[in-house]
Amino acid sequence: MAANEKAARMLDTSGAAQENLQVNFTVTRRQIKLLAALQLRPTPREALDAATGASNSPSLVMKLRRKGLEIPCERLRVIDAHGQLCRPGIYSLSTTDKIKLHFWRT
Repeated sequence: MAANEKAARMLDTSGAAQENLQVNFTVTRRQIKLLAALQLRPTPREALDAATGASNSPSLVMKLRRKGLEIPCERLRVIDAHGQLCRPGIYSLSTTDKIKLHFWRT
């Protein structure tokens, strides 16, 4: 089955959390690459840009969030090369996101 056909399928599980685990969406190739990178490890925005071939991966994350995924972002406090405080984001998949993606792939 093609990836977009799988993505278009409504995922449904039984149990009390049924409504929270429903996912119904199609994904682009860039979104698939972003999800693949996040399944490996929490990833900074710049690395997601490189993995997806996009220059604005937060936009891809926003679109996936609108489709029902959480994709939390932890903001770190670091000093950059110029001595300035900055707050880079590290994106990851929540436990619920991992469950949704597991059911989506099957």
